[in-house]
Amino acid sequence: MNKIVARFADGHVIKGTTADFFPGKDLFHVSVFNAQPGEKPIEISTKDLKALFFVKDFQGNPRYIHRNEFDPERPSIGVKIR
Repeated sequence: MNKIVARFADGHVIKGTTADFFPGKDLFHVSVFNAQPGEKPIEISTKDLKALFFVKDFQGNPRYIHRNEFDPERPSIGVKIR
């Protein structure tokens, strides 16, 4: 089972596990995280998705800071371009 986070084009998000996702398929199934016991997996159409993330856990990193610049403490190798 693969842990995934599915972000849809309309903005809603589903977290769960899947065993039948393949990039070439139009549909796959997700067992929703924290679902009631015995609840059936939901069917997701890939055309409705904006993004699909394969994750290690559903907690995330609350201390993560998105940066659009390189860290000056760790200079990168190469030449900057514009």
